[in-house]
Amino acid sequence: MEETGEAAATSHSFSSGTLCRLAPLTPTLEKLVSPHVTAGAELPPTPPKSVLKRGARYDFHRAVERLVEKLDLQLMDTSSESGYGSEQEGTESLHSVTSGASTSASTSSSSASPSATASSSTSSTSSTAPPPLPKRRGRRRRVQFDSYVMLLQGLKERNLELVQANVKEVCREALSTDEVALELMRCVADGEEPILREMLDNGFDANFADPAGLTPLHLAAAFNLLSVIKMLISRGAAVHARAHSSGHTPSGLCSPGARDYEACKAYLRCMEECLGKANGGAAHVVRGYRTCRGDELCVAPGQCVTVVRRGDYEGSAWWWCGSEGRQGYVLRDLLALKRP
Repeated sequence: MEETGEAAATSHSFSSGTLCRLAPLTPTLEKLVSPHVTAGAELPPTPPKSVLKRGARYDFHRAVERLVEKLDLQLMDTSSESGYGSEQEGTESLHSVTSGASTSASTSSSSASPSATASSSTSSTSSTAPPPLPKRRGRRRRVQFDSYVMLLQGLKERNLELVQANVKEVCREALSTDEVALELMRCVADGEEPILREMLDNGFDANFADPAGLTPLHLAAAFNLLSVIKMLISRGAAVHARAHSSGHTPSGLCSPGARDYEACKAYLRCMEECLGKANGGAAHVVRGYRTCRGDELCVAPGQCVTVVRRGDYEGSAWWWCGSEGRQGYVLRDLLALKRP
């Protein structure tokens, strides 16, 4: 009867649990049931013990970093590719990884010998340090303008020093351009003898003619500039050159009634008479000429000829000349007293 009562008590305590009533109660089952059933009352299950401290927050990113440090991995900066973050943040992360690697390398090298440590530090410094920048030269750059432009500017400003500094730096073709010739003709009209002398001594053609056929000698005669006339004739100006528009020679363009008119007129007439008579009739060719007829003499610039006869009649423009065993007619407009 007592055994029957113990079995009933056992079945009563077991029936209040979640297990089957017919299953025998073993010591293992008693341990499993005891936390949930106490004196026939059902208690709530006990939550598992948390691994975190009370009040602490779980940092997922820090945990990943610790895992990376533990596994000795290197993170790649993909912020610029993904579109998140900034370049500065990516640079800082890369610097942090580099500094971590260098720290670990220095820690490992501290246990090595001093010579090995010095060699490793030198190699790491040489590998990470950027190459030095080249040294800048001490001399400063100076702006240099074109000599032709400066020469033209000197002619416009009537600046002799500027003309002297640049006239020797330009070629002969540059001296015969329309811009230089126009400014030099203005210098002739203004009586700028130093500038004109500098240009003639360095290759400017004294017999330059504009589209109307006017030469510097024509212009100097028109303004009665006796000193300029003498300088041009001494540099090889042709005294019989005729202007295309009027057909006048320089002596025919002297301005009557103006100052030095008589002196200029007389000097030019005298030079015209001397050409072909003085110096044994020697004359110099200022421009080349190709013959059109069999009785004409082909001449070249700078060639010296001898005037045999000053034309077949008074005032003839064609003079009979000889050179190198040949003779023929030469236009007097091409002859000068001095070699150009």
